[in-house]
Parts: sequence; structure tokens; C-alpha cells
Amino acid sequence: MKRTPLAISFLILLGLALSGCKSLGMITQSDPEKTLRTALRSYEATLRWGYIGQAYNFLEPELQAKSKIPDNLDNIRVTHYNILQAPVMTGEGDERTAKQVAVILYVFQDRQIEKKLVDRQQWRYIPDEKTWVRINHIPDFK
Repeated sequence: MKRTPLAISFLILLGLALSGCKSLGMITQSDPEKTLRTALRSYEATLRWGYIGQAYNFLEPELQAKSKIPDNLDNIRVTHYNILQAPVMTGEGDERTAKQVAVILYVFQDRQIEKKLVDRQQWRYIPDEKTWVRINHIPDFK
């Protein structure tokens, strides 16, 4: 079978297009990876927009039941949220976990004093719910 220049050009373009998909993030990710990114973005947005008390909703149910939401959170404004260590996933299936480290700068609005904390996050995937929950405490804003 003789290939025409047009057919060869088409195959080359098709190969280039498919190879470019991975670099553009078009290859599909597994559900745990997608939902981890979503959970981490939601957690970050919750803190950035000043809903620090709502961050406790990301905790696994047992830890959430034991945690007391501090009273002073209305007085805190997050000024900067920087990821120091991108999420690292470990484990498989029901045992899937992830870690991420972020630096959070914040001010007490009544004192205008900037503080900094390192948030060492640990997350666990719940396959039945297709969601991630935080499995360590929310850091203290003090």
C-alpha cells in the first residue's frame, strides 16, 4: 500500500497532537488525584476567604468531633497562603494518603500584627465517598 504525502502529513500531525495532550494536562487523572486537587483547592480557598472555622469541616468525622473551633477566628484574616511542598500521594485503594505543606501568613485584625504558621497537612482518601478528609488537626492561629 502506497502512502500519499497527505496521509503521512496527517499521521505526523495526529502524533504531535496526541503527544501534546499530556503536556497540556489533557490525559485523564484517576479519581483520587482529581478529588485531592479539588479538596486542597477548596481548603485553601476556605482559609483565604476568611472562613477559617469552616476548615474544620474538612476533618475526618472522628477528629472533627474531638476538635473545638477556637473563638477568635473572626478576628483573623489570612494574607498569604503558599504551598511549600506540593501534594505527595502514597498508598493504594483504601489506604491512599497524601501530604502537603503550606505556609500561612495572617493578621489579627484588632492588633494588625502579622503572624506565620506552617500547615503540615495529612489527608486520607475515602473511596466509598470519593472524597479526601484531613486526618491531622487544623493548626492553631495564635
